Amino acid sequence: MDLLFTPQNQVNLTNFGAYGQTSSDNYAPKVTANSLPPISNYGQVAVDYYKKANEKFLKKDFKGAKKNYTKAIEANPKFIDAYISRGRLKHNEFQDDLGAIEDYNKAIELSPRYANTYFYRANAYRNLKNLVSACADWQTAGDLGSTDAKESIHKHCK
Repeated sequence: MDLLFTPQNQVNLTNFGAYGQTSSDNYAPKVTANSLPPISNYGQVAVDYYKKANEKFLKKDFKGAKKNYTKAIEANPKFIDAYISRGRLKHNEFQDDLGAIEDYNKAIELSPRYANTYFYRANAYRNLKNLVSACADWQTAGDLGSTDAKESIHKHCK
């Protein structure tokens, strides 16, 4: 994990949550287009919980991070970044792929044109041995511009 997931409206920070966009874990696609709304749109209370979650993540307090992502979502149920970050945390740190898929589903409902979320959900489906759904999501992510999704299709979908 090379980059911190933090609010996009702060200097030198990305909008991709606790896992960053460039990662050695092969779970973070190199997608340059970002169609999520500015994090400042979600309200200060939600953003404060989101920041606390990111701080806890950096300290490897994954349970604390998950709790604060949940509080950010409770403060604003339309906080797309918090759903994505919590989903990635569930997937990568808790091996809770079903829980991750629930979070990705909500993020996709709120922002259906964001390639990364489809890519992340595809990886969770792959872990659950559901290659039909994984391939469908990688295809969608690829159609939305993810080159890593296209690589995953080539590798896993025949």
